[in-house]
Order: sequence, then C-alpha cells, then structure tokens
Amino acid sequence: MKQEIISLSHDDNSREKIDMVAEMGIRVSEFPLDIEVATYAKEKNIATGMGAPNIVRGKSQSGNVSARDLVKNEVCDFLCSDYHPSSMLQAPYVMQDALNMPLEHGFAMITSNPAALAGLDDRGDIHAGKLADIIAIDDRYVPKVMLTLKNGVAIYNGRGCLGKE
Repeated sequence: MKQEIISLSHDDNSREKIDMVAEMGIRVSEFPLDIEVATYAKEKNIATGMGAPNIVRGKSQSGNVSARDLVKNEVCDFLCSDYHPSSMLQAPYVMQDALNMPLEHGFAMITSNPAALAGLDDRGDIHAGKLADIIAIDDRYVPKVMLTLKNGVAIYNGRGCLGKE
C-alpha cells in the first residue's frame, strides 16, 4: 500500500512564505506566527495547527501569537504536544473554560482533526472498524487519565501499566 508523506511548514511568518509552501503542495502550517498569516493560510486552503502548551499557558513561550486567539478566530485546526505532551489532555478543558468551546470540539483538535490531516482514516474517532484507544478521565481538578483501553483491553489504570498488550 502506497502511503503519501504529509509535509508541514513551520513557523510561517508571512503571506509570501504561505504562497511558497502552497506552491510546493504543502497543506499544513504548524505554528503560524501571527493571526494574519494563519488567516491567509486558511484562505489558501492550508490547515493550521498550534501547540497545546500555548493553549494551556494562554500565550506563546517565545512571544508569538496566542493559540487561543487563533482558536477564537477559527483559524486553528489542530493542536500538537510541542514540548509538553501532557498539555494535550489539558488543552480541551482550558478551551472549554477560557474560550467557551464545546469539550468535544477541543478533543477533536487533538484526535480526529490531526488524524484526518495526516491521512490516518482508520483512527481519530470512535466508530466500528476503526482503531481506538479509549481513555477514562478524571476531570474534577487537573485532568488525569484513570484508565486506558487498547483493543478492548485495559493497559493502564491511573497508577501504572497493566502488563503486555
């Protein structure tokens, strides 16, 4: 089976760069540096993504645009872990609280949206015939994974791994 390699641009800082990557066939911009560039990317049919830590912190650690501003303006399609993987679990809850975003929309930004952009049609949401790891989350305080199921088998119980898959 031939698999297409998905390429992303990174730290896009101008309309000219967006035009250049569009000409190269790149259809995903990771970390556009400001809202104007993200908006232009969307106009050029280029998906945009930001780091989940930016959502959780409320700002960029390097002084660039706040991912919250891109989400509010509907010019951010997905989130990635960037330098802090656990922020992926926190980000949908932060977007629900800070941006009044439905929780399922926030979770789509870390599951089904990036899977679709990567061409991984067999995962990203829960439907018959698709691959799915399912997690149970305690979200009373800071969201915490309490149980993980893989192929219908519990592999994590909130305290540690439960053996071989």
